[in-house]
Amino acid sequence: MKIAIVGAGIVGSTAAYYLSKEKDVEVTVFDHGLGQATKAAAGIISPWFSKRRNKAWYRMARLGADFYQDLVSNLENDGYDTSFYDQSGVALLKKDDSKLDGLYQHAETRLEESPIIGELSIKNAADLPEFTGFDRYLYASGGARVEGAELTATLIEASGFEKVEGLV
Repeated sequence: MKIAIVGAGIVGSTAAYYLSKEKDVEVTVFDHGLGQATKAAAGIISPWFSKRRNKAWYRMARLGADFYQDLVSNLENDGYDTSFYDQSGVALLKKDDSKLDGLYQHAETRLEESPIIGELSIKNAADLPEFTGFDRYLYASGGARVEGAELTATLIEASGFEKVEGLV
């Protein structure tokens, strides 16, 4: 079976990686190589504090955050360096830190469906000198950071498929 994937961002390169595990599949990834949001900056993986009312969006974002655990594990099992991903926690700051209590409660209601949130706590910002001007912050130990360019390069390498640039 021949499959064409248009775009080598996180979604396209992840599809190529998992398709590489299938027998009798020939994949070509087409990518213009310019302007990818994936490569623009490190992504912060922490959807649990969102107050968007769109439940479908939140579900997609939550499942995406959860999926990184499997993806990173699969790449490590295949012998690839996964230093592009760092689950070091996330700190949420608000100018009006009284809003942190409501966000804490909001995230706490999501713990059952997404235990990856990890430890939730409100901490004293004085403990971290880089948080000058803030009294407190909300911490979730499950928050992570991903370097998109490194992730996609690793996925394309791991897939072993051809990447054709400049055709899209």
